[in-house]
Amino acid sequence: MSTQADHGHELAPRPQQTPDALRAALATVDPARLEEMQATKDDAFAKAVEWQSSARCRAGC
Repeated sequence: MSTQADHGHELAPRPQQTPDALRAALATVDPARLEEMQATKDDAFAKAVEWQSSARCRAGC
């Protein structure tokens, strides 16, 4: 399934909102950005871990 843009070019279908589906879609439309996606994902995960650790300390360390 694909959609048509106003300018007549066919667009890729919207992927499911899962890491694997998003990675596969990016590999199709712009594989050069896969490394950037992974770095962004790694950074977000590290910040989430850091935030969770900080939240525990504020709650009762």
